[in-house]
Amino acid sequence: MKGESDGVLRELEPVRLDDVEGVAAEPQWGFSPVTPTTPDTPTNLKAKEWSGDSSEDRIVKDEKGDVPTEASPKRRCELGGPLANALGSSLGFLVIGYLTGVTSIINVVWDAIYPDGFTSDVNSRVDSATRYGALVGLVLFGLLCDLISRKAGMLLTGLILTIGPILLAGSYGANGSVNGMFWMITVMFGFVGVGIGGEYPAAAVTIMEDSHRINAKTRGRRTGYLTWALRMIGINSSTIVMIILLNITGTHPPSDMGPAWRVALGLPAIPAAVVLMLRWWMREPEVYRDYRAQRRMQVRQMRVTLRSAMENCKWFVRKHGRLFVGLALANFLVEYIDVPLDTYAGTVIHDITGADAKKTAYILLAKLSYIPAAFLASWCLDYFGRKPVLLFGFAGDMIAVLLMGALFPYWDSAPAGYIVLYSAQACLETFAKAAMLVMAAEAFPTGVRALCVGILTGFGYAGGIVGVEVFNPIVNAFSTKADGFRADYLINGGAAALAIVTSFFLTTETRKRVLEEN
Repeated sequence: MKGESDGVLRELEPVRLDDVEGVAAEPQWGFSPVTPTTPDTPTNLKAKEWSGDSSEDRIVKDEKGDVPTEASPKRRCELGGPLANALGSSLGFLVIGYLTGVTSIINVVWDAIYPDGFTSDVNSRVDSATRYGALVGLVLFGLLCDLISRKAGMLLTGLILTIGPILLAGSYGANGSVNGMFWMITVMFGFVGVGIGGEYPAAAVTIMEDSHRINAKTRGRRTGYLTWALRMIGINSSTIVMIILLNITGTHPPSDMGPAWRVALGLPAIPAAVVLMLRWWMREPEVYRDYRAQRRMQVRQMRVTLRSAMENCKWFVRKHGRLFVGLALANFLVEYIDVPLDTYAGTVIHDITGADAKKTAYILLAKLSYIPAAFLASWCLDYFGRKPVLLFGFAGDMIAVLLMGALFPYWDSAPAGYIVLYSAQACLETFAKAAMLVMAAEAFPTGVRALCVGILTGFGYAGGIVGVEVFNPIVNAFSTKADGFRADYLINGGAAALAIVTSFFLTTETRKRVLEEN
């Protein structure tokens, strides 16, 4: 479909259209079919042609091309084209990347400023708050984006990502209580996490659906460029911002770093506000607009029954269940490995090198290697396929993490080796993460696509929560920190090996799937 006012309405979702010649479709979600009787329905495509406009409504034109004069007007808030949609949906990943990466250095800053208040328990609580909030956002916005609107979901997540950082920067405890301040920070990170989680089902699905209509053969790398690669840029921008701020405020005495962490947490509110304005002018993805028009016609002609809903669930399990389970396990295991390593990277480097917060920030610039790795991984998705890239990422991750753990006793005398392996591990893991996000966004039906992306990404956040919660207890179970860190890395290497096995047997290639026919 090249435009909004022409083109035949494609078969968008599995529906029972037995009257259409050659169509053997699956049941529509939640509806029991009733045979259409009117001549102007999609079952009489030989006599009528369906076309769409920028609004949610569809108009019918006859074989001569005559269009009714009472066409629905264009919405003023839907003036953008593909470029506006690409910018509005993708720039949010810069913001969530920044908010994800900034905590690595801020943890070191807080440890220096509040040595008594920022305990290991507080550290775990603050780091897990974002992920608990993200779990809520993933499911909530997954349902919202499927049932109501992709655009509405992106507007709400943009609003949360604008307000949340401001509240984080202004966190304060009653009567100057440090414990109270960290409780407010915990709550605010949970609130921001809802927005971070909502970005995946709202923005990633929008990018995939737009990319499919632009060029189905290159939708994988375009989705990877506009999601995971931009997220990597956001993660690294947080490191650069912290370096600049720590050079301005200084690090001695530690109390001088107070303004630095507050500004660093509040700064993403500015780009988030720009993203929010861009999203006001966005349009719904064409794939979803077509699906919603089809669904509304089905509502007029069908009735909702519990039996039909159960049949739809059985159909989903039969067709997509194996891939869904494989991607769920892959998401859980990759985040179980990555989140604690990334969260405590600054702490581990600080213990190995003895560097202060500013030097640790400079060392973390090694994460700049994430950016070319993310772009390369996205390109490989279309050239080699999704599943080979996924397996390659897990294999590289396993090798790097096992080496980091096996050689941990030697890093005190050769810290540069740890930093090299740390960067290599993160780069290789990027291949697996990019593949999982693209596979989740293209493998499932339009009517539940956002919800599936939300649930699958939620498994990843659940894995991250488990990884963070067990990281410090494992370290504390050993007599020295070095032995504890080593045990953590070896366990994570085993998790990567398990991910290879489950991904090999449970996932399937999704590169050639047609979004409208899933």
